[in-house]
Amino acid sequence: MAKEYRFYCAGEWRSSDQPLDVINPYNGEVVGTTSFATDQDLEDAITAAERAFDETRRLQSYERAAILERLPPGAGGGPGGVAPPKGRGGGGRPAGPPAP
Repeated sequence: MAKEYRFYCAGEWRSSDQPLDVINPYNGEVVGTTSFATDQDLEDAITAAERAFDETRRLQSYERAAILERLPPGAGGGPGGVAPPKGRGGGGRPAGPPAP
């Protein structure tokens, strides 16, 4: 049986009643199941992002970097929790705590 994975949204792990199978493209096997985000999940994510921006835009860049460095390994894509920069624009995966 495929493992079910919740998605991280607005500071919490969530799922919905709209399942989405994750398919292995090599053999067509279902390797996991997640769910589509709802319209409310989208609204919650936007609100959380706006709130976070309002808080972090007042910080100096070294203060924001220190926050990112405290993320656990794997939460941001690289050692220390932060993905390495990609080109001049930075980059990496969105961060979130490990799934429960």
